[in-house]
Amino acid sequence: MPWWTAAKVIAAKAMADELEGLNDAERLLVKASIDDIAADTPMSEVAAVRIKKLMPKVLTTGGEVLRKLIVDVASEQPRKCSRATEIHVHVAMAASAPSAAVV
Repeated sequence: MPWWTAAKVIAAKAMADELEGLNDAERLLVKASIDDIAADTPMSEVAAVRIKKLMPKVLTTGGEVLRKLIVDVASEQPRKCSRATEIHVHVAMAASAPSAAVV
């Protein structure tokens, strides 16, 4: 992974620590999901769904910054273009969903 991608992964994990509205287990899940997205494996799609479920809880407390970092991480490599688009759609859908939609 290029250093700039690694730096964005670190920043996204740090942002997850700063978000209000998540409990400790949810923070750990977000951090693990960031790693899965950066790795560009079949688990990346699962990770995008996990984050989609949690985003409505944090949209007013820095969630937009986290969303941008995750989309940036997902789209760093040319081979990730289709997966980055899918992750962007998942996370963007979460951004427009009402908070009550959290499962």
